Amino acid sequence: MINIEQIKAGRIATVLMQGEYKMNKGGTKGTPLNEYSGRVTRNYRFTITLAGEETYYNKYPDAVGKPAWFSFIKDGLVRHNKTGQLYLAGLPCDNKNNKYDLLVDGQPITEEQYNYIQQYRSDKEEPKFLTIAIENCTNIAD
Repeated sequence: MINIEQIKAGRIATVLMQGEYKMNKGGTKGTPLNEYSGRVTRNYRFTITLAGEETYYNKYPDAVGKPAWFSFIKDGLVRHNKTGQLYLAGLPCDNKNNKYDLLVDGQPITEEQYNYIQQYRSDKEEPKFLTIAIENCTNIAD
């Protein structure tokens, strides 16, 4: 678990995420049911640069003055408004050690499977600002 006192803007956090890969199930608006629903898992290792409220509003100027699902505790750390869960907040980093592996039924995904599940992704755009549950983060470095 990360020491919350180490969290400050500009630091780098290493994020490890494993578990279900969230996708749309299909079956509406003419989209067939997703044959891989519930069968795809992720194994991610990536880094983010911790950032604060000013950076968030620079990335999403339309969000100024609108309620968000989170509140900034300090730069690089937000709290879910309803659950109280803590999240690191920051910008995605390009890093040669970043790893984004998807598995179907525990096996590495094929190109054909990858292309199929792309139509069911719930996040179609690359994020400009990330919030990551703190329990998925293993390290913070300068």
